Amino acid sequence: MSVRSNNRYIWNRRFRIRIAAAVLTLVLALSLGAVAVFARSMADAERSTSMKTDSPMDKAPEEISLRAGKGTDPDQNYRLVLDGGDWLLSDQGRNDWSKAYTVVVPVSIATALYKAGAIGDPTVGLNDAAAKELLKRDWYYKKSFNYSGTGHNVYLNFEGVADRMEVFLNGVKVGEHQGMFGGPYIDVSGNIKQGANELVVHLKPYVDYTRTVVFNCSYAWHYADLPPLGIWNSVTVTDKTDVALDHPFITTVSHETGTLDLSVDLVDLAGGQTLVNGTLYGTIKPKNFEGGAY
Repeated sequence: MSVRSNNRYIWNRRFRIRIAAAVLTLVLALSLGAVAVFARSMADAERSTSMKTDSPMDKAPEEISLRAGKGTDPDQNYRLVLDGGDWLLSDQGRNDWSKAYTVVVPVSIATALYKAGAIGDPTVGLNDAAAKELLKRDWYYKKSFNYSGTGHNVYLNFEGVADRMEVFLNGVKVGEHQGMFGGPYIDVSGNIKQGANELVVHLKPYVDYTRTVVFNCSYAWHYADLPPLGIWNSVTVTDKTDVALDHPFITTVSHETGTLDLSVDLVDLAGGQTLVNGTLYGTIKPKNFEGGAY
């Protein structure tokens, strides 16, 4: 009797285990199916939005080969680089430069103040705390320059400013921007003058990294607590043709064969339907490391 009871117990236990395993398998299968359907629906939803209607790589590619060498730049358009050591930096407002520091741009505000002797080295001791307090103010960069271009399709280009900014050219606000990784690129054709011009860039106080797009590791994640603020990349003035190149979109196909996909859009700055036939030239070369050019 006891043997039968034990056998029945063992059989019931095995039966329950099998049912549990079957239920677990069914749940897992349903879950994986739900994840797959969810992933597909999310991808479809993303593609259906106005920001994700298509990919630059949806176009049929045209294969080209590269030739070693720096190549030639056939672009003869006017280009003026505003980088250099004759910028002014002040926290006294847009029109008071009596106490301004002379600084070299590109430069962050903290580095500029350190080099001007206004603060201690922010990388030493608790000096970053004192520098951070100064970044809670409004700061102003000023640059005087002479323009001698065509006056047609003139763009003022900022390759990197942290973080929230307003731009004034000859006393007139011509643009604003937020985000440190490129931009703005401002059409100043109606504001720039032949000869002397005055550029003022107003940088607003830093905000928390959760409210903008910056290097968030500088917000005391490790040992640095000094938010990025300043003009940290080049500033130029350029004349563009009626048809200009938009930012190229690049993806790596194979790092082993050195193959990449490059998509370049042409922008009609004239606002019409300009038809252009020509040859597109480009040079690929290292920016922050040593290597050959093609």
